[in-house]
Amino acid sequence: MSNFSIAGLRADEQALAYALVRTLAPELSGDCWRAFLDAHAARGGGVLVLRGRAGGLFGLASYRAEEWRPSGPILLIENFITIELSAAAPGRKLLTEALSRIAAENGCEAVRQSVGCLPGHVGPPGAMRNHLMITDFEGQTFNRGPDCSCGSLAALTTAEMYPAL
Repeated sequence: MSNFSIAGLRADEQALAYALVRTLAPELSGDCWRAFLDAHAARGGGVLVLRGRAGGLFGLASYRAEEWRPSGPILLIENFITIELSAAAPGRKLLTEALSRIAAENGCEAVRQSVGCLPGHVGPPGAMRNHLMITDFEGQTFNRGPDCSCGSLAALTTAEMYPAL
């Protein structure tokens, strides 16, 4: 029996999700997080959460279907965070499996994670890494993660320096 479950982010969990996001971006404001959630939903995106048995959040992934040339529709993952102490990464595996199911249900040919400062740079789903790319209604983007050159590597969190493999 798994210690984790996967579900869509509920409105009453947005504050818990914000606390999780702040493990990668302590300076990100609550207003920016809420603006991202509103803009992401308006673009047809969703947010999955990784819940522990007692209800705490240990991970999240934001996703949206997008037409990707030349391969066709893909499920694009902009934000992916897991907090795990196990190198076996059971939560990361559950989250990536759920994203693969959502991709199949939406007719997407692949799951790709947008990483780094360039939205066009994508990695395969088996290599999902902790990364944030938050864009609000005004188009302002905040990037943070080990592949991001616009953030200070001196400010990496434990989750970034020692991601579960």
